Amino acid sequence: MSLKKLGFATLLASGALTLASAPATAQTAPAAAAAPTKPVPVSDQVRPSLIALQTAVNAKNYAAVPGLIAAANAKAKTSNDRYLIAQMQLKAAVDQNDFSTAASAVATMRASGAGTPAQLDQFDLAIAQSLYNAKNYAAAAPVLERLTQSNPNNTDVYLVLAETRNAQGQPAQAIATLQRAMAVRTAAGQPVPQEWYKRGIAFAYNGKLPTASALAYDWVKAYPSTDSWRDSLRIFEQLSPASASDKLDLYRLRRAAGVLDSENEYAGYAQLATDRGLPGETVAVINDGYAKGKINRGNAAIRSLLTSAQGRVTTDKASLPGLETRAAAAASGRPLLNTADAYFGYGDYGKAATLYRRALTKPDVDKNVANLRLGIALAQSGDKAGAQAAFAAVTGPTADLAKYWQLWANRAA
Repeated sequence: MSLKKLGFATLLASGALTLASAPATAQTAPAAAAAPTKPVPVSDQVRPSLIALQTAVNAKNYAAVPGLIAAANAKAKTSNDRYLIAQMQLKAAVDQNDFSTAASAVATMRASGAGTPAQLDQFDLAIAQSLYNAKNYAAAAPVLERLTQSNPNNTDVYLVLAETRNAQGQPAQAIATLQRAMAVRTAAGQPVPQEWYKRGIAFAYNGKLPTASALAYDWVKAYPSTDSWRDSLRIFEQLSPASASDKLDLYRLRRAAGVLDSENEYAGYAQLATDRGLPGETVAVINDGYAKGKINRGNAAIRSLLTSAQGRVTTDKASLPGLETRAAAAASGRPLLNTADAYFGYGDYGKAATLYRRALTKPDVDKNVANLRLGIALAQSGDKAGAQAAFAAVTGPTADLAKYWQLWANRAA
């Protein structure tokens, strides 16, 4: 998330008050503090001191500035007087990259009652960003917190504050602040930039916060792409304890989304399918990896898995009708669930869906697993509405994975 750089020169110009009826010496002083705006009357008593201060600041005679500020303040009578003195102090501080003093000067300008709140807020935001860049997070944070109150719809404020809180080792606060910026964009009918999601995920992931998974889901939902699917599912896997059953369905989702990338991932999927007694799926996954150039054909371990699975496919496939008959007559629903998985592994999603539905009528079946698998089978067979209903019925720890599958089913053509 890049922070917008705010130019002090422009801000000083847009927010400046200028002396009214200044003598020629002041008007021709080198490097004027700001572009002329409507002249503002100041007290006669303070004018000579202001001119001397302005001349020193423009001449970069910074050693003389503190004494001249004190002298001018001693003669100041009005809000305009105090504002202009502080404005000169601000310019001198910015020229020297002394942003703590700059922040103090803006506070004085604000307290004077002169100048517009919007101009002063711009000064404060620029100073806060400079304090952040100087790694003075403790000084930047209170300025930014105040600006969130006076500028609740200014996302720049939230972005700088979020980065500041993260730099302070407060990732939860950083995420909450970033989410406020997202809410402002959403309320205005504007899309949340993709970079904001990525930054929030980084805050949470590096801070070891479980919210990383939810933010990753929001990212892929808003910006579905190969990168967002791949990274989001990896984050989900790392942060969500998964059973072997869930991991198999996560591999299936990666394959469906086209983000099963590495040889290790294909090997892990194939091994898990083998362990679950699904030779048809093992063969399909390995052949898919070969076809996409993801698996080195010289990998002996994967070749052994493939050979073993291929040797069991014919017998396994031939046994399915008998298994289905016996499963339908059994009191337990587990044989139905296992037979449905086998049909699923061979890509017969219609038959698998029928058996998953039958399994759901049995009392001893994990309904969350059965509904998840039913939804996957229906999504793969093109029954989008049926898939959504099945995924919506999933509760408990499996629900988060079902949400990802639901998202994929919605995006699938």
